Amino acid sequence: MTSSAKSLFYQGIYSLCMGVLLLIIPGTVISLLHLDTLPIGWARGIGILYLYIGVYEGSFGKLNIKPMINISIYTRLGTFLGATILVISKQVPVAVILLGLIDLFSAIWTIIALKAEDK
Repeated sequence: MTSSAKSLFYQGIYSLCMGVLLLIIPGTVISLLHLDTLPIGWARGIGILYLYIGVYEGSFGKLNIKPMINISIYTRLGTFLGATILVISKQVPVAVILLGLIDLFSAIWTIIALKAEDK
């Protein structure tokens, strides 16, 4: 696997882990992120989405599918931007920015890896 592929593969593992946590212990995740008004059912639904995203990210990384690796940069940056907007507009607690930061840092890793691979 190339370095850029690894960056997306590991992002996929993170997403799968978040999905599992939201399915199995949604109350704990809700509490840690201070999302006290989020119903358990909605948290589990978000967990299912995390699982889907994790499967795609992990697969695209494992298979080194460059177009999808490139596209994933924009989706992860968008996740960070969306989380930031939600925090700034006080629609979600500040702790939610942690989820966005993980996506931001993994996107930066992918950008750096792709540039190194192009040399």
